[in-house]
Amino acid sequence: MTFSKTNFTGTNFQIRGIGSSLIGASADSGVEQHFNGVPLAHPRLFETEFFDVDRVEVLRGPQGTLYGRNATGGAVNVIAKRPTHELGGDGELQYGNYNLLEGKAAINLP
Repeated sequence: MTFSKTNFTGTNFQIRGIGSSLIGASADSGVEQHFNGVPLAHPRLFETEFFDVDRVEVLRGPQGTLYGRNATGGAVNVIAKRPTHELGGDGELQYGNYNLLEGKAAINLP
């Protein structure tokens, strides 16, 4: 599997060399992207940050019957973690050049 970011904020997945290198905003990819099984028509999926990703599934193509949209190359499905009944959390703190300070935190409340 290869992934590249193209011009005009597009992304390009190829699975086993099958996909498309289209850069138009209205172009369909050869590999379909999903979040929790829901197809994303023009995804910005990999330009965002996630605190709660459980797994990433990569399915080789064609994938016409599984998710309802035909994708010649296959499908990439990002699955989020399910809510739990336990108290938990996650945090990250970064310090960089010019005294840049960045913090991120997430908490799971029962």
